[in-house]
Amino acid sequence: MTWIDRVARRLRLFFQKGSVECELDDELRMHVEMETEERVRGGMDPALARREALLRFGGVERTKERVRDARGGRWVDDIVQDVRYGARSLRKNPGFMLSALLVLALGIGSATALFGVVDAVLLEPLPYPQPDRLVRVWPSSPSRGLDRTAFSYPDFRDWRERARTVDGLAAYSTLPGGYVYLGGDAPMELSTEWVGGDFFRVLGVPPATGRSLEPRDEGDRRMAAVLSWGAWQRLFAGDPGLVGRTIELDHRAFEIVGIMPEGFNFPEGQAVDVYVPLTVIPQDDIPTEFRAVRFLSAFGRLAPGTAIETATTELATIARSLEQTYPDMDAGITAATLVPLTDTVVGDVRA
Repeated sequence: MTWIDRVARRLRLFFQKGSVECELDDELRMHVEMETEERVRGGMDPALARREALLRFGGVERTKERVRDARGGRWVDDIVQDVRYGARSLRKNPGFMLSALLVLALGIGSATALFGVVDAVLLEPLPYPQPDRLVRVWPSSPSRGLDRTAFSYPDFRDWRERARTVDGLAAYSTLPGGYVYLGGDAPMELSTEWVGGDFFRVLGVPPATGRSLEPRDEGDRRMAAVLSWGAWQRLFAGDPGLVGRTIELDHRAFEIVGIMPEGFNFPEGQAVDVYVPLTVIPQDDIPTEFRAVRFLSAFGRLAPGTAIETATTELATIARSLEQTYPDMDAGITAATLVPLTDTVVGDVRA
């Protein structure tokens, strides 16, 4: 018997139970009658012959149960009986029924939510082109037991210019703090990220409209800004003519050069409203050109075909060279730590 025949038989047992039972009754009756006739032909009284035939089969109902078990239909009856019993019990105790339904709903909801998190964090790749090449980058100081320290802007600039095993390094920081938008009905603090000119290029995500920040914005200290999709909708109602206009942030005029697509966000940080070049940070807030001031995080994209170990070795060589050149400012910074960006997002969640 093929699996199709088995499935068809199981479905018939479930959906045509009455017909199957009638066929089973007819079949058993036929066997009892045949057994009875055979005993009568042997000279036995008909009544006694029928009784002996019934005993031979061990009772009609018991035989029917054995046949149902052999055919695989018994479990259907058990499920139906269990459901009926459960329904009667719930009707008798509506409070328990409501509690059971609530627990069931909470269980299904929490399981669904958990799978959503697992799917988004562990199963789905990061929403960037070739995310396996993206890595977080830290300077390291083995002599002080520090494998992850921050960059100063001069150090980051030197690493970016000298590195060949990474196809671009990008720096970012949420310091010195959020800008306040002054163009609305009331001042509103915006989540602000100061980024290097290669930030969006390294991630590989183009803007929804306009352009993203570029190296020339960083180099020229240009007062340019890129808005997130959410801030564009919330503050400007999705005004399509916003790109190219100037808005006031912390009493400073910034030109809106682009809008990022809906859902875009750097995975390690909080939701960001506005991105601006890190070189527009006022020196009174953070003396960015002072090599000892370490406040920047960084990530990079490995060059095609480059292993993370190869890039780590090259960046460590750059770090040691800078320590020799600037022994007072870069003392102990002699190595680099690189971790796939996905791993820094997932962290210990995978286990």
